[in-house]
Amino acid sequence: MISPRDLGHLTDEVEKIWQELEDELLADMAQRIIKNDYTFPSTAAWYKHKLEEIGVQYDYIVRQLSRTLKLSEKQVKRIIGESVQDAVDTDNLIFKAAAEADLLESVTDTSELISKFIADGIKSTNGELRNFARTYAADVSKAYEHAIDQAYLQVTNGFYTVQQALQTAIEQLARQGITSAITPSGRREHADVIVRRAVRTGTNQAALKAQEANFFAMGAQLVEVTAHYGARPSHAEWQGQIYEWTKPGQQKQTSYPDFVNSTGYGTGAGLGGWNCRHSFYPFFEGLSERTYEPLSSQETERVYELEQEQRYNERMIREWTRRQKTLEAGGCDSGKERDKVREWKKRNDLLIESNPDILKKNYVATQVSTVNSANKYSKFLAKINIQKATNLGAVEQIDSIVSAEMSKLFRGYISSPLIVKNEGLSALDSILISPNRYKINRYVSIVKASVEGHVFVKNPLLAVSIHERTHDLVHFMSMRMSGIKDNEIVNILDLERLQVTQEKLVQGVYLACFKNESYLEIQNKIKKEISERASHSGNEFIAEAMVQVLAGEKASNLSKKVYNYLRREWAKCVKAN
Repeated sequence: MISPRDLGHLTDEVEKIWQELEDELLADMAQRIIKNDYTFPSTAAWYKHKLEEIGVQYDYIVRQLSRTLKLSEKQVKRIIGESVQDAVDTDNLIFKAAAEADLLESVTDTSELISKFIADGIKSTNGELRNFARTYAADVSKAYEHAIDQAYLQVTNGFYTVQQALQTAIEQLARQGITSAITPSGRREHADVIVRRAVRTGTNQAALKAQEANFFAMGAQLVEVTAHYGARPSHAEWQGQIYEWTKPGQQKQTSYPDFVNSTGYGTGAGLGGWNCRHSFYPFFEGLSERTYEPLSSQETERVYELEQEQRYNERMIREWTRRQKTLEAGGCDSGKERDKVREWKKRNDLLIESNPDILKKNYVATQVSTVNSANKYSKFLAKINIQKATNLGAVEQIDSIVSAEMSKLFRGYISSPLIVKNEGLSALDSILISPNRYKINRYVSIVKASVEGHVFVKNPLLAVSIHERTHDLVHFMSMRMSGIKDNEIVNILDLERLQVTQEKLVQGVYLACFKNESYLEIQNKIKKEISERASHSGNEFIAEAMVQVLAGEKASNLSKKVYNYLRREWAKCVKAN
């Protein structure tokens, strides 16, 4: 099963890619409008010039779309591959327990079958994105053609100065953005919305098909449907319920209602259909305990309405931000747009603050108190009142605060995106390197894992966040020292240089902390003064030391040396750049 929460967030990264594409295309169009020549002796001459200009711009569109498609296809492959496998693996744990309890004859190996569903899901979803990209390219080109035509007509009719005509064209472009008509009603939508729906639906359907095949291969009978507040009203009536699932033509054997007939599974409007976040997992009487209780329809509707309001606020923030960026790219005044961004952000914040039990903020940056400069080794986060990752908001909130404070300690540090795979007390940081194009990407992913062997602090999630953000800082420093930026295309020599730079940076900490000690003496000292985890590698040594300095009860002299070393190296890095 894929949880409703996971389905709600698994497209975040691919949406961001397409949002950035629209911003880039709009900025390019605004700049082209400004630089274009509108003084032609005849309409025919203008028409010839326009075709040439559109051709040049179309080549740019195709290049940007090609880049975006490659990035998004990679994301789709990862999202569907991981999501489908996780869903089936979760179900298989239940099937294994059922077999051990003699409720199933045996557990069937369906790995080859599941691999096919993963491959089919990736192929289908990426095919849909490629088809959309072709439509989108034409829509972008039409938007640009309309804008320069408008500017030309306003200049030639004499009612506007050239500057007025250009500003009017750019303002209209900023208002409209780039949309495509893909809904049956003809409603036009932005690319990120279209892509989100395609990827979310494609992922859920691939997972459900794999689960279905796995379900019948195991000889199971019952399923429990997931439930979440805020479900659309038409889905609220069947969420959290137990159903019997039979093959077509097969006789029902229990008193539970029929799964397909009750939920509309397999239809666009039903479970697993358009933008649906519901899923299911096997249920065995005498073994399984109800995970989801049927939720109050009144409360579900209230949450649904509040979440819709929040989504609307977020769309308006995005809308006015897009307008602001486009106007600024065209050299136009964007004061009104900046005010609107602030207005909608405030409105959204008030909505969230008024409903803290239901809504959460998508934390990008959180304003917190500054570090107490009087205390050189300030435990600046030790008093955060969130002890466990009991919900997604706790994970995001603490990580956002840690990122903000790390940026204050190391001015110029830009934290990598947070990807929450599961609620838990540990995390994983990485530099992703595309094997084909050598495109570098940093990220931090929260996952379920053990925190044994780490520095003990009262707030384990805080420790985890500082630990992983320290790894991210080291990655960032290494990249800065190597002259490599996030999302930059590099060659194999650049990658080798990056690896050598990071190795030197990490090795430097040992030289700063130890003199003539033997390897065993160093390991024992690290274990005694910091933690078992710190002895595993230089990177772990640095990360655990930072946790002890910034959030522990008492920092050892060894940890302080590590902290001071990082600060010195960062100062060198900033000065060099």
